[in-house]
Amino acid sequence: MPTLAAALADGSVRVLALGSSSSEEGGGLGGSCDSWEAVEAAVAAASAAGPAAAAALASSEDAEGMAVSLDYSRCQGCQGDQLAVSYSSGQLQLFQATPAGMASLATWQAHQLEAWAAATDHWHPSLVHSGGDDCAYRLWDSRRGFAAPVWQSCRAHGAGVCCAASSPHREHIACTGSYDDRLRVWDLRAPHKPVQLGEVNCGGGVWRAKWHPTDPSLLLAACMYNGFALLRLDAPGRQLEVLSAYEHAPGSLSYGVDWCRAGGAVAARTSSSRGTLAATASFYDRQVHLWDTGV
Repeated sequence: MPTLAAALADGSVRVLALGSSSSEEGGGLGGSCDSWEAVEAAVAAASAAGPAAAAALASSEDAEGMAVSLDYSRCQGCQGDQLAVSYSSGQLQLFQATPAGMASLATWQAHQLEAWAAATDHWHPSLVHSGGDDCAYRLWDSRRGFAAPVWQSCRAHGAGVCCAASSPHREHIACTGSYDDRLRVWDLRAPHKPVQLGEVNCGGGVWRAKWHPTDPSLLLAACMYNGFALLRLDAPGRQLEVLSAYEHAPGSLSYGVDWCRAGGAVAARTSSSRGTLAATASFYDRQVHLWDTGV
């Protein structure tokens, strides 16, 4: 059953499942519609999560502030589903899925200001990426604890780090987006001294960046007051270019973007579209659009 995790302004994390329910207001869809329903709470009670989870919970505390971002662990070697969540308090928290719900594994102060980004690594289950309003991009390794990051960059970004994303195609490659309008690509092969490979000015703060599920050269970016951008990265990872852009309406705040998928793959082209589709979301007008990217 498909699930959706949501980071909420009240500080909670909700996991929902997609199910079908009958409705008299089917809107021409045969009286049936899909809806998301909460299936489990954010944090399970230690007594219900089992001895191992209870031991982990005993040394962790719930994070404070608004939950502002989250990411699932998708890499091989993960012991079941895990979630990394960031908070407006600058904290990060790791959750582990258990039969009783989501159990807290660890909570730590990752940034001095708002922690806008938490991202798991596609290749290494122990690594967590984080970005904050303190202009810092940090890497954390659960094998070494969370007293200090294994690496950090505090000078590369000219403003807060809004997002981070590990490439699902190339090990040791990641990207970050910042309020300074730039998307940056990093080589993490030397974990104690990563190298910035390239960057591009997107014309607006890069709130979200999404790698294409099958093409390692393509990314999407939500650029706040400059709409949405389709970008291409060259093979060495040093040159980024904006291929095309899309905007909901002048002045709208572009916050969410992702590739449309069908059955786990990128949504196929249709007779009325020239390329694969992207879903875009804006903040103030609360709109979701489908964008034909043309690629």
